[in-house]
Amino acid sequence: MTPITHLPAGTFYGQIRGRRELDDLTLVESAYLPGLQIPTHVHARAFFYLVLEGVCTETCDGTVRTVEELTLVFHPAGSSHSDRWHGGIGRCFSFEVPLARLELAADNPPLPDHSVELCRGDAIWLATQLYREFRRAGDVSRLAIDGLLLEILAAVTPDRSRKIALTPPKWLTQSHELIHDRYTERLLLEEIAGAVGVHAMHLCRVFRKQFGCSVGQYIRTLRLERASRELVSSRKTVVEIAIDSGYSDQSHFTHEFRSHTGMTPVEFRRHLRPR
Repeated sequence: MTPITHLPAGTFYGQIRGRRELDDLTLVESAYLPGLQIPTHVHARAFFYLVLEGVCTETCDGTVRTVEELTLVFHPAGSSHSDRWHGGIGRCFSFEVPLARLELAADNPPLPDHSVELCRGDAIWLATQLYREFRRAGDVSRLAIDGLLLEILAAVTPDRSRKIALTPPKWLTQSHELIHDRYTERLLLEEIAGAVGVHAMHLCRVFRKQFGCSVGQYIRTLRLERASRELVSSRKTVVEIAIDSGYSDQSHFTHEFRSHTGMTPVEFRRHLRPR
């Protein structure tokens, strides 16, 4: 019988190119040499991996499958599998599902008890957005990561029993108002959901359906809109505007602003401020 390696929480094979630890959540970017054979192993926690580059052959529960770029694979805790990488360098983005985040609302279905392979649909797009947030920094990035993880979990455990009414539920309106009142603060999803009396996963799912974006993306947009107005209408320094808009430092603010507008805050002010 082939020996099975048991990997503790937060442990992944490959050359680690990036790693973030957010309380009980571990996210890792790994690279794999061509021809690398990863032995049969199990992970202590359920996890996902998104293939960013390369192709691997995975053997899981007696089934062999080829996993290509932009394929998302879910493994429950204790699922045994082995991998072999082909061609050039392989690259994966992996993220665990902490036990605390598996405490779903009673009316939500549990996660699958078997491996799942996804090569199309919302889950792929959400996973690429999660990778993008993984490479960012700041408290909004943390909130966005939490939200995207919950949305990915919802994508693999779809809840088709709930429909969005033409009139938003009262709790959604309350969450929207809370965000507008406190978007410059360091908000957590659990805090928002708890304040309006719903589960965080349900909040993420319904919020995106209603507003077309995640909670984290919505907060980031509110902060950048406020900063844009301040740059044009006030004489505050860029540092002051960054802090007032909810950013912890000017460097992070400048990076976010340029990604959003294509200009630095100084360039934006120079081009749009009344002369």
